[in-house]
Amino acid sequence: MRSALPVAMLAGISLHAGIFHLLIYAQTDEKRRADFFFGVGALIIAAYDICCVGLYCSTSLEQGMTWQRLQLVFIVSAGVCFMYFIDAYAGVQKPRIARAIAWLFPATGVFTLLERRGLMISGVPAIKHIEVPILGPVTYYESEMGPLYYIVSLSIFYIAGYWLWTAIIVRRHGDKPRSRTIAWAILLFASGTLHDALISAQVFESIYLLEYSWTSIIMLAGYALAKDLAAGMRARQALAESQVRFAHAERLESVGKLAGGVAHDLNNMLTPVVGFAQLARNALPADSRERTYLDYLVAGAERAAALTQQLLAFARKQVLEVRPIDLTEALRALEPLLRGLLPEAITLAIEADPHVPAVEADRGQLDQVWMNLASNARDAMPQGGKLTYHISAATSPEPHGAVITVMDTGKGIPSTVADRIFEPFFSTKPRGEGTGLGLSIVHGIVEQHGGRINVESSPGQGATFRLFFPASAHQPVPSPPPELTSRAALGNEQVLVVDDDHAVLHFVVEVLKRSGYRVNAASSGAELQDLLSQAELSIDLLLTDVVLPDIDGPRVHTLVSERFPAAACMYMTGHADNVLGSRGLLRERVDLLRKPFSADEVLDRVRRCLTTVQAKRAQREASKPRSQT
Repeated sequence: MRSALPVAMLAGISLHAGIFHLLIYAQTDEKRRADFFFGVGALIIAAYDICCVGLYCSTSLEQGMTWQRLQLVFIVSAGVCFMYFIDAYAGVQKPRIARAIAWLFPATGVFTLLERRGLMISGVPAIKHIEVPILGPVTYYESEMGPLYYIVSLSIFYIAGYWLWTAIIVRRHGDKPRSRTIAWAILLFASGTLHDALISAQVFESIYLLEYSWTSIIMLAGYALAKDLAAGMRARQALAESQVRFAHAERLESVGKLAGGVAHDLNNMLTPVVGFAQLARNALPADSRERTYLDYLVAGAERAAALTQQLLAFARKQVLEVRPIDLTEALRALEPLLRGLLPEAITLAIEADPHVPAVEADRGQLDQVWMNLASNARDAMPQGGKLTYHISAATSPEPHGAVITVMDTGKGIPSTVADRIFEPFFSTKPRGEGTGLGLSIVHGIVEQHGGRINVESSPGQGATFRLFFPASAHQPVPSPPPELTSRAALGNEQVLVVDDDHAVLHFVVEVLKRSGYRVNAASSGAELQDLLSQAELSIDLLLTDVVLPDIDGPRVHTLVSERFPAAACMYMTGHADNVLGSRGLLRERVDLLRKPFSADEVLDRVRRCLTTVQAKRAQREASKPRSQT
């Protein structure tokens, strides 16, 4: 009995492996054929080991012969099962005939079990006396092989060749780890089989090595399957996480689209509200109660207009007026406003490295970023602290650009909410304090400028925001501050206004007429065609909406230019960048008047546009004589 203990342990290992992988196959949603065939093969090997235990414990020739026949049935069946396992594990499909031939070998085993004429296992006794280290002498009974036994050798060579063929195919496909696993299995199988053949030929006396070989194959294959299972679980977990992130991104995109659409409609609605309220207010005496009412109305409408710009900033769809910006100069110019935003207990520091490249940006939008970050830092430092803006050139591996690091010494951001701080309407502040749009607007503006933002923080250690912006190919050009032109100096040019919103159209026409301009108006493509057919019509400036029901702004410009090539053009828009970009307006860098706008803003932009066009026209006229000479 002592000689059977090691083999009984091997049988237990194979039995456990087989049951384990069959349970994996049964309980997982992904039914891996490799688990099924491996589990069945391991159970067959366990049955083979049990037959070996019976053989080593046999006390008569009849017992030994019975166990020998059972051994042959199980060993060839295990070989065929592992052929199917290797096919499934390797992920390659070979001709069915190759596997069909293998079923002849289990049939040979069944024939051995049933026949009694000694063709496979003879009745000649072969009593074995073996000295096993540690266990001592072992005696067991078996029979010599019959004349047809060596047919089994064909199955051994066939199975080994099939595995080798699979390993070669797998290696050609570039999967070296799997091919190495199969190669080790071939080596173990061949060594155990060769050892068993040498024992049968009485070259030397030993036991167990074939059993050890099969158990090693099971452990090797089991490890490979477990490794694949773990990799699959990690992949599924990563997929689930990516699906969550994708769903989150889709939700943000949906909110962004809603915000962009709402903002556009609000811009159209607010334009006449702000404009007519200003006109009515200016017509009243400064000390009248009605003027005070209108002051409140204008202030509320302007706050609503600011909110629409925040919505567009969050949705990354606001219209940007980009130009090369010196970040150091821009931040230092904003310093008085930042200091006014912060209480005295908070120290503000603006630091800048030399040779920081300029960036392409909308300065107004960047000012909003710095103000929002300052407001966020102020709320994080109720007892005081330090807020630092540090401007530096990007270093490797970042591409060429500028990095702005915004650091505060506040209470920090808990790790549980760090991933959500850029979400819209998410806030850690008490209910009623803050809208939760501040950082989401910062994120939207930075991304729309082609930049990136990340945050590093831990509770009690403050927060550090790093913003990267790509460098501009041009140097910043200082521009004088805009000055509104007085209405008395405005001209009497001919202006054509085109807008499908009648309230906006009426407001713009009213403002221009009050300032001395001669104005024609159209609210559709059909009205525009009728207007252009009038012989006495003259146009110096076209002021048109971007999107109309039956025509768009660029088409309006084309129709007007065909008759009045010298006419200037300015677009009014409450739409987002994607609408303008699809019509080529951003690429052409045309004049854009963003809704909502005030009466003074309309007059200022119209005057500037006409003055610029007239200056260019005069310059061309002046250059004609020189070119002719």
